[in-house]
Amino acid sequence: MNQNISLHERAVHAALCFKKSDAELLGILIEVDQAREYERQGYTSLFLYCTQCLKLSESHAQALSSVAKKSREVPELKTKIDEGEIHLSNARRIVSVINSENKDAWLSKASVLSQRDLEREVVREKPLAASGNERIRPVSDALSELRVFLTPEQEEKLRRVKDVVAQKRRENLSLASTLEAVFDDFIKRHDPVARAERSEAAQAPCPGKVEAPAMVQGKRTARPAAVTHAVNLRDQGQCTQSLANGKRCEQRRWVERHHVIQVANGGVHAAGNLTTLCSAHHRARH
Repeated sequence: MNQNISLHERAVHAALCFKKSDAELLGILIEVDQAREYERQGYTSLFLYCTQCLKLSESHAQALSSVAKKSREVPELKTKIDEGEIHLSNARRIVSVINSENKDAWLSKASVLSQRDLEREVVREKPLAASGNERIRPVSDALSELRVFLTPEQEEKLRRVKDVVAQKRRENLSLASTLEAVFDDFIKRHDPVARAERSEAAQAPCPGKVEAPAMVQGKRTARPAAVTHAVNLRDQGQCTQSLANGKRCEQRRWVERHHVIQVANGGVHAAGNLTTLCSAHHRARH
């Protein structure tokens, strides 16, 4: 019996330590986010800092980073977590709906409702909040499951797209095949790397050798398309910044072109003087 009591007490103590540890880490991450310390460490977002630097699981990192950002707007959310009235998992569920005006109502719900009941309340208040549970989950070596939530308007558009693709192909297609066709067409039309590949194939001279002044009579000039294509082809549309762990930044969103020798210092529009950086690393360079 004494042994059972001892095990129980140890379990209770461990659970309390776990909650305190989450609250302490959350407080630190709020400061990291406010100071953008993650950028100084070479990461483009608080989430990546949590997963790649702190080695947290994606779900834990998502919960902490989203609650940290919301706590800057609603400090009482962090206070309730510190006091043990709200668990991190419930706090994460209300970040999409809580604000400084309705905080009292949502903090009360998060402190007394189960996760399932709280999710129902959130979706009732904001139907699109369910989209936060979107995911791609591997189910085998060759297949993954896509989970996504659509409005009735989006669902109707998807049906129309499926009809259009089927008409064009003259065959019935599964939803997966329809999406593949749409993806292929979108990438062909809009992906900078795909456009650069077509440009290279169509041009006889090497676009990488194109050079143009970036400033004429005190006015900044447009960058030649051939130069842009050359940079996109070389960098593959990915940030070129090296991270603290020695790996290359994986960001392909919010990328920009950075002049190695700045225009104000006589830098020109040339592939050799341009590199691809995400917005966070571009800010850091400047």
